[in-house]
Amino acid sequence: MPAIDTRIMIAGMRVPSVVSIALWMSLAACSGGSEDLATSEDPPTSSDPDTTGETAAGPIDGIPTGTIEGVVRLAPGTTLPRYADNPMVSAGASAPLPEGCAQPNESDRQPVQVGASGGLTNLVIVATGDRERWPDTAGPRTHTARIEGCRLVPHTLVAERGDTIHFENETTFPFFPDLGTGFTRALLPTDPLDMVLDQGGVRSIGCGFANACGRMEVVTLYHPVFTVSDAEGRFRMTNVPADQDVRVTAWHPLFQEIGGTARVSVGGTTTLELVITPNAPPEPPPTTTEPAPPRDPLAGDIPE
Repeated sequence: MPAIDTRIMIAGMRVPSVVSIALWMSLAACSGGSEDLATSEDPPTSSDPDTTGETAAGPIDGIPTGTIEGVVRLAPGTTLPRYADNPMVSAGASAPLPEGCAQPNESDRQPVQVGASGGLTNLVIVATGDRERWPDTAGPRTHTARIEGCRLVPHTLVAERGDTIHFENETTFPFFPDLGTGFTRALLPTDPLDMVLDQGGVRSIGCGFANACGRMEVVTLYHPVFTVSDAEGRFRMTNVPADQDVRVTAWHPLFQEIGGTARVSVGGTTTLELVITPNAPPEPPPTTTEPAPPRDPLAGDIPE
């Protein structure tokens, strides 16, 4: 078992933008402008929470690698953020949830939860480094997303450009996920749908037209060094290029990005503890009170 190289705690170095420069660098700069198709992290190809949190081991493109692992925790004095609107109550959905589906609840608005050990689930974890010594893509992969209990899972999915998301419906009801194709197709229990990720970026997927199905955040990158924090808030990337400064980033649309720089030796392990802060809640719209019209006793108005 590799020896631990170092232990680092990162609780600062935040960037207030929704998707900061570091994350967008991972979307584009590390690709070197390549148009090749890309591979995804390994795993997940399943929505089972136990399959998140870890990437494939071993050298990539002949580049020696090590492991960066750790946990992401909620900043002290803060509370879990939530979506402004419940994604199980869709403005585009014209029918009530089918019988047997759990009714909308607060957990639908809070995709990031605190695990039993205090870590945060469903956060995007991305590593970036020297583009000249960073792994190239090796071929597309397929990720599986499902509708279970009338809700899309996983909540967060990270992949590379060129990957495919294979959508399955494990209920007995039709759903109509918005896959950004410009037209709507039913996702039936007997008829899965595929979506090719041909552009890097961040998108939210939900269902409309008939029944809501929650919300899934999809982040598409241009390199394979990333993962998603698991049910305990832990992550493990075993394909991190060694002997260079690497920036490790944790992010979710409801949180500010947090990140810092670490190094790992060939076959070694560096452990990080990241502390992340929620985005400030949106300010409520201003309220204006219209002044009451003046009363005219001559017109029959009676003063109160």
